[in-house]
Amino acid sequence: EVEADAKIEKLSEQLKEQEQALHTKKNHELALRQRISDQDVTINDKISEVQQCEAEIAELKGKISEQNVLLDESDYNMQQLDEELSNVINKEEMLRSEVEIERLRRVELEGELSNAKKEISSLSAKLRASDKAL
Repeated sequence: EVEADAKIEKLSEQLKEQEQALHTKKNHELALRQRISDQDVTINDKISEVQQCEAEIAELKGKISEQNVLLDESDYNMQQLDEELSNVINKEEMLRSEVEIERLRRVELEGELSNAKKEISSLSAKLRASDKAL
């Protein structure tokens, strides 16, 4: 009977450890989900900025076309608009790169989430097995 009690105590201790490990993994999963959600917000924000840049580019191209029609306007204004257009195009390209980087980070986080889910599943199976053993 003492040996059975010791075995039950050992199994109970293992069960507690497995439950704690499961709890830790679930917290990690929640943190990963939050990070993915945050990445989604960041990606959407960057996409909005890209769209704003596209609108600015269209507007600036329209202004450049108007300047070309108005031959009596100064060459200085044309250079200013070209420079502004170039700056916005550079900003758009940078933002597109940032969107891609954020998407890659999101894929990495999804991989971590998948691994965390596998670990949780494995720990849950061990926990069920320990429960049955008790």
